[in-house]
Amino acid sequence: MPKRKILVVEDEAIIAMELKETLEHLGYSVLRTVFRGEDAVLLAEKTHPDIVLMDIHLKGEVDGITAAEEISTRFNIPVIFITAHSDKETLARAIRSRPYGYLIKPFNERDLYSNIEMAIHKHRVRSKLEDDANDMVDSALNIIPEAVVIADPKGRIIRMNLEAERLTGYPLAEVKGMQVFTALGVTIPGRDTLMEKLLVSTEHAGSMVSFPSMINIRTKKGERFPMMLSTGLIREEGSTRIMEIAFVMETPPHTTVPIRGVTNAGGSTDALIRAMRPPFVSVTGDLSITSFNDAFARLCRYFGRDAPVEGIGLHRALPEFFIGDAGIIEEIINDARSFATEKAVKTATGAAVFALEYMPYSSSNGVLDSVAIQIRNISDEKLAVHRYEKILRDFRTSEKIIGEVGDLCGSLKATIARMGQVSEEEGGISQDMRREFASSKNTLEEIDIRLIELEGYRKR
Repeated sequence: MPKRKILVVEDEAIIAMELKETLEHLGYSVLRTVFRGEDAVLLAEKTHPDIVLMDIHLKGEVDGITAAEEISTRFNIPVIFITAHSDKETLARAIRSRPYGYLIKPFNERDLYSNIEMAIHKHRVRSKLEDDANDMVDSALNIIPEAVVIADPKGRIIRMNLEAERLTGYPLAEVKGMQVFTALGVTIPGRDTLMEKLLVSTEHAGSMVSFPSMINIRTKKGERFPMMLSTGLIREEGSTRIMEIAFVMETPPHTTVPIRGVTNAGGSTDALIRAMRPPFVSVTGDLSITSFNDAFARLCRYFGRDAPVEGIGLHRALPEFFIGDAGIIEEIINDARSFATEKAVKTATGAAVFALEYMPYSSSNGVLDSVAIQIRNISDEKLAVHRYEKILRDFRTSEKIIGEVGDLCGSLKATIARMGQVSEEEGGISQDMRREFASSKNTLEEIDIRLIELEGYRKR
């Protein structure tokens, strides 16, 4: 069995040398001993040790707590703090960073060994839990028929579902960590400021929003094609903090997207419209229906309306609250600009969420005088996104509770060790008190073990 690799961060040369000898005597491999937090982060990235022993008080601009947080967050490496003394504020800050252990100098070989093995075990179990949670999240995402890309709050790709990989040609491993719009070659006005606008758009938190409704992407093969885009901000439960951004993309039917300036060619266009899968209808400025497909007729029946015919008013086919009024159609034609929205609907037969996209086009003589409306039922998409959010919330809640209990145990162990140290410095402690300290410490270590077992049972 290979030796566990340990990185020691200690700015007292003599203590660092003694610690290295002790670790090697215990059977560990000490990769390096460094004195500054900055060097610890760089070396952790290069060597990826099994664990880091980090002194809290270090010389240099980066102290041990800051370095530990960066190592843990960026490289998922467990850290154990070691220190000779700490004020209350520093100790509280160290505990908040959720280390995997906390050793008070001086400590013996048994304490060092048990803390290292406990930390590695706990980290292995926690990593397994995170892998299991990621598998659950990936399964939920793969249920969604549309392409889904999940990014962190800075827009860097975290995960993609299988449809996103198929559609773009990029496996997750190739684009993970890259900006979404950069990785996918998105060409839209204001691309560089879009992410910032998303993050300050609080009114749509946790729901899908069209922002913008249409984009162009570049696939791995260099092909470019349009896609319909919806974005959702996923926030921490009970907080305004944004955890992730979901990008849901769907390829529109290329032959059926109305293009400005293209004249209706009559029968051939009507045949294409009838072949479309989503409900589709075109209307003039006065809301008279000029064409529609079978899916639109079925949608009308869903709302309890009679089958539509060409020439009737749009509001005879669909209710105004759902499809919009004449003012919206007139505005779209005058501005020559597409418009997208979502509508949640409850009827006698159930409830659903629809995405509606209004697109101006020329019906004759090259003049924009009509609007095509494409309607998609996105209920399954919404449900899948909500399930995804629930999986994340449940996992984070349970992980937070277990972590907080573990942190409390770590804090108690550190406090007990400090009490013993202070008592000896002030004149020594009795054998009975020494036994009490040892018993309390052993009890807390037993709680640590039970916590690890609990984490294992949760995913069985």
